[in-house]
Amino acid sequence: MGREIAFFDLDNTLWYIHSDIWIIDKNKPEVPILKISPIDFALIKSGIYIKDNYPIEYNGETFYISNDIYEKLGRKIRYPKLSKFGISYSEFFDEEILNKNEVKLLLHNIKHLIGKDVEIGVITARSDRRRHAPLLNKLREKLAEHGFSIDKIYFVSESIRMVGLTGKITYNKNKVLLEHMLGLTIKDDHFIPIKKDMYDKVYFYDDVRQNIMSTNAIQEYFDTLVRKSDDEVVEYINERLKIHPQLITNLVSNNEANPFETHIITLRTPTKFPIQMDKITTKFENFKKS
Repeated sequence: MGREIAFFDLDNTLWYIHSDIWIIDKNKPEVPILKISPIDFALIKSGIYIKDNYPIEYNGETFYISNDIYEKLGRKIRYPKLSKFGISYSEFFDEEILNKNEVKLLLHNIKHLIGKDVEIGVITARSDRRRHAPLLNKLREKLAEHGFSIDKIYFVSESIRMVGLTGKITYNKNKVLLEHMLGLTIKDDHFIPIKKDMYDKVYFYDDVRQNIMSTNAIQEYFDTLVRKSDDEVVEYINERLKIHPQLITNLVSNNEANPFETHIITLRTPTKFPIQMDKITTKFENFKKS
């Protein structure tokens, strides 16, 4: 039987920690004027409220808040001037605040693996693993009560500003999953011949549908990486695919009777033909010039 590993997103998948984004006075950034949930803030970052025309400009970014949030600010501060407001992520990276947080283990999302020979990994959009060490230790203790240990942890966000967003974070999550399916390292936009721990089955659990949908389309990302990889690496990958490694994605729901929406992905053998043609064309052009 081949090795298996189950990667869990952290927030609302493996643990629940109440963390909000703050709207602050730029002159008093340590005190929140209004707190916004990560879900609501993701909507703000998406630009959905741009038509309401209430912009907050801070640290080179523009955030369009909703009319409802502006009215809430008005109840806190009379005649609020948007130019004085900023955005703070203190609850996600301030060590003093983090250390006070309690960790609620979402056991219903992992209990089906009790007693099974499956390693446990974490892939989180949070940033700065060092600052999260106390919280991770709390999580380890709770998992140990049920016979689990965390074998791998990946913090894939480069900065706290990426929390709750897709794009680069989703790319980095898919990168980790592919590396463990193929047993190779991905650097920049191609595979390189540096080995990673390899698993025949890689499970991925996330509560955000958009993240799961992106991972379900991982074949396209895989093909792009292969086309830019050296021939020797591609040969290794093709041999590896004969074992048929699988990626099993699980969209986490709140339905205890049917907790996961599962999708099984078996990578198809890629072709490197487009890149070979580019090389042939380049050589031909160079030949004509010589």
